[in-house]
Parts: sequence; C-alpha cells; structure tokens
Amino acid sequence: MAYERRPQVVGALPGMGWRVCYRLGAPPPGGTNGADGAEHLEHRPVLAWLVYDDGTVTPCDVDDDGLVYCGTDAPELEHVEPPDPAAG
Repeated sequence: MAYERRPQVVGALPGMGWRVCYRLGAPPPGGTNGADGAEHLEHRPVLAWLVYDDGTVTPCDVDDDGLVYCGTDAPELEHVEPPDPAAG
C-alpha cells in the first residue's frame, strides 16, 4: 500500500462577491449565447476560498438550501465569475 499525500487546508478567505456557475443540462441547440444559454446555468455565491498548503485555492459555494460545496472537481462546473464592479 502506497501513501499519497494530499494537500491540507491551511486557511480560508471570504468569497467577496465571486460566483460559481454550474451547467444544469445540455446547451440549447442555438448555442450558449443569449437568454437560452443562461437558463441552463446555476449561479451560486462563493462562501469562502479554501487555501491549501501546496498553494492552490478553491471556491466553496452555497446552494439555495444552504448546503456548502467545494465543486472544483464537479464535471458540471462551467466557470467562476468575479464580482460585479457596479454592485460595489
């Protein structure tokens, strides 16, 4: 049996308005641009950024039920959006 070292969480930073977007299904036939594409994405606020001892940082998002996910390994992850500068 081999030992594999996994990165350890050494800190957490606030989400600061970032959002994670998950694809809910197949893109519409007309492409992903416009209103049709937006219907197939779920936007969740980033609750915190986890900082690991190997230097990686991953977002932890929260859904409408208050459940927290660290979904960077999820195949449904589409992208991460920065905060809207007009909202600040």
